[in-house]
Amino acid sequence: MAVDRHTGRPVTVDAGKLDYAPAFERDVIRERTVAGLAVARAAGKLAGRPPIMTAEKLAIARQLLAEGHSKTAVAKTIGVSRPTLYAHLGRTS
Repeated sequence: MAVDRHTGRPVTVDAGKLDYAPAFERDVIRERTVAGLAVARAAGKLAGRPPIMTAEKLAIARQLLAEGHSKTAVAKTIGVSRPTLYAHLGRTS
């Protein structure tokens, strides 16, 4: 049994109250994370992996495809995977 340092009296802990500590800690971590991401967004910083396909690469890919090169060869030339090339060619941007 634990003893309170200040009063010297025995302290009992209700096990049911201990269940709230991890949930409270997760909530605090979540709030801090959301706040930090909001500050970063406000400062103009982007989270996540940078995109591999740029507008320049896409223009080169379209030019090479118009010249008759295969999609596999074009993907290798610009340094992206074939699925990435297909995904970006299908977009209307």
